[in-house]
Amino acid sequence: MTAWAQTGLSQESNFTQEDGHGQLSLQSLFFFFLLNLNGFFLFIFFIRTQKLIAECELTSPEVVCLDLCCGEGSTAIYIAERYGGRVTGIDIVSGAIKTANEFAKQRGIDNKVTFVEGNIFKLPFADASFDVVYGQDPDGLSHPERVHAMREVYRVLKPGGLFSFHHHWIGGFGFSEAESNRLGEAADRLNADFYVSDVQDAGFRIKVAAPIYELADSHIIKNYQLKKEKGKDIDSWLQARVDSIGAGHKYGVQITAVKPLHGQESSSRNTLLAFVAGGVLGAILVSTLFSKN
Repeated sequence: MTAWAQTGLSQESNFTQEDGHGQLSLQSLFFFFLLNLNGFFLFIFFIRTQKLIAECELTSPEVVCLDLCCGEGSTAIYIAERYGGRVTGIDIVSGAIKTANEFAKQRGIDNKVTFVEGNIFKLPFADASFDVVYGQDPDGLSHPERVHAMREVYRVLKPGGLFSFHHHWIGGFGFSEAESNRLGEAADRLNADFYVSDVQDAGFRIKVAAPIYELADSHIIKNYQLKKEKGKDIDSWLQARVDSIGAGHKYGVQITAVKPLHGQESSSRNTLLAFVAGGVLGAILVSTLFSKN
């Protein structure tokens, strides 16, 4: 586990990482800013992207990765152009995919980055296609049946591959059930504990499960403040989140998990079978002893 994962987001402002070698350059920052097609840029999200790149070793030009719910492709284009890796982005919104492909072509890297319209619950890729699958607030994983999408991620990952994502607006670890009910989200199982359980149920081994509370607070509150300053209406969802944070509830989780190698899968399965068999044999022996007495 890396130092930043151990400490959650407390080290956000002190993180310095460029290309995985230890210094965040102004060139990298400016480059990413140019690729942010939404026009809503927050420095802390660039820091989170740099951490993703370091954690998943995306600086290698040999890496093949998938960007879940990629939107207009800022991160995928940044990784492909800056580090040379091959990136595929997928999103269900056709307009976002069209924009992403056009921008990749403009940048002259459409041979390295591709964007496809599709559903993450039925990924249009062959088994074991990617070294890394990542997502930055992938909305598809907020679906209550997200484990099925995670199993699709498992399928398209190579053995030993990494699955890494963060969500800044879901409930944190130990999130209050009463607060989930108040928000009307209990049925959606939107908290960090459920996410960890679902990742494991999909077959992954958890490498990092860390809170990102400061990122969540800063983004949600900043979004709220910007809307207020511009005189825009505050929707009920955002107002409820702001009120919840004000009441002391925490949001946000980052998870990195690994798809076990074939040998590790067999080893775990054999260990489980041995445990079950041992338990059954023990029960038979105890039953036999009692029957003789």
